[in-house]
Amino acid sequence: MTRTKPRLKLGLVLAAALLLAAACNGKATPTPTPSQASPSSPSPSPVGEKGDYSYNDYGIIATLTPDGDSWDFEIQNKTGQGIAKPGIYVLDARDGQRIDATVEGSAPMNTGQSKEYTVTFPPEFDPKNVGLVLLQIGSADWGAFAPPLL
Repeated sequence: MTRTKPRLKLGLVLAAALLLAAACNGKATPTPTPSQASPSSPSPSPVGEKGDYSYNDYGIIATLTPDGDSWDFEIQNKTGQGIAKPGIYVLDARDGQRIDATVEGSAPMNTGQSKEYTVTFPPEFDPKNVGLVLLQIGSADWGAFAPPLL
């Protein structure tokens, strides 16, 4: 078993201390006050407006907007191929229960086609408890909508 020489250990400790001293110049960085903080602006949503749920992936662009007791659902198919009929469901934030929506008149879409639908939910749906809104194409889950900007 070889022993490390005391000078080598001392040299390593001093080198680490010098590096640490160089990294910390002894000046504390003050926390900016609200008047000093640089303003931040939210990045714009790729689709939709404030209050809309939005989806933009895999060549599908969609928005879902609350409108009283129903919701407006706009969808564009830019996938380069036809798609099965679109659908919507939500997961309740309280218990994770799946709540299927009715997309009135939902039908398959050709590439390049855009459609608008009215969406309704069953009575157990409470818009205050939306945990996640998901897009279905046919029977396949395509992903979650981004929540509305506040």
